[in-house]
Amino acid sequence: MGAPIPGHELPSPSSSEEESADDAAPASPFSYAELEAKLKQITPDWKAIKPSAKMFDMIETLVRGLRSMSQQHALFTQLLQTADYMRTFSSRHQEIENQLRLRMEEAEASLSTMREENEALRVGVG
Repeated sequence: MGAPIPGHELPSPSSSEEESADDAAPASPFSYAELEAKLKQITPDWKAIKPSAKMFDMIETLVRGLRSMSQQHALFTQLLQTADYMRTFSSRHQEIENQLRLRMEEAEASLSTMREENEALRVGVG
C-alpha cells in the first residue's frame, strides 16, 4: 500500500459537515479544465493509495463535474425538444397561412368573375 501524500490531511469534521449540508449545490463553478487536470492525477495504482485530503478534493471535483454535465445534458435535451416544438409549430403555421392565401386568391377570382357578370347584366338590362 502507498503512503498518504505529504502535506495533505483529512478535512476537519466542520468543513465536511458544511459541504454535505448543501450537497446539491456545487462548492465552486464547474471547470472542464479543472476536471481534466483532476482526471490526469489518477494513477494506475490508485487502489494502493490511502485516502487523503487531495483524494477527497479530487473526488469532489469529479462529482461536481459529473453533476454539471448531467445538468447541461438535461438543458440541451430541453432546448432540442423546444426547438422541435417550434419547428412543428412553424411548419403548421406555414401550412395554415398557405391555405388561407389560396382561399383568399379563390375568393378574389370569384369576386372578379361576379363583377364581370354583374357588369354584363347591367349592360344587357340597360
